[in-house]
Amino acid sequence: GPPHSTHLIASKLKKKHKLKWLADFRDPWTNIWYNKKFYFTKSTLNKHKKLEKSVLNEADHIIVTSNRLNVEYSKLTNKPVSTITNGFDHINDDDFKLDKKFTISHIGSMLSDRNPEILWKVLNNLIKEEKILKNYLKLNLVGNVSFEVKESIKKYSLEPYVEYIGHIAYDQTS
Repeated sequence: GPPHSTHLIASKLKKKHKLKWLADFRDPWTNIWYNKKFYFTKSTLNKHKKLEKSVLNEADHIIVTSNRLNVEYSKLTNKPVSTITNGFDHINDDDFKLDKKFTISHIGSMLSDRNPEILWKVLNNLIKEEKILKNYLKLNLVGNVSFEVKESIKKYSLEPYVEYIGHIAYDQTS
């Protein structure tokens, strides 16, 4: 989840077919950052919390992507909670070659609400102050980048340093 409808369907399938159920939470349910934008009524938020707790207690095992979420969900259930972080497999340092660039990479969606405008401003100022930086700066944006973020990058004259890589399937990462 999300979408959490998949957890509710899984709950019904577990009951109907007596299946084992691993509930995988890529993100938190009620404590996810964008829920604040929905302006839930108190009763709606309580319903979400009740459903979240029922999923956590009905599943046989919970999987989360962060230690913080592990702690949070462990307080809501006696079911085992395991952490499997998002990321990549460890690479042997001997197999990894550094280039001569000063590279900043962001992997994941960079949506309008996550626009690091202060970073773009600082990088713009650094390029003006430290002229040599323009020879070394490289920004890799891997994943979906919103139009507003791209406009912000343009506003701070960072387009020459940015490579928009887009979504990369896991099987293409090795």
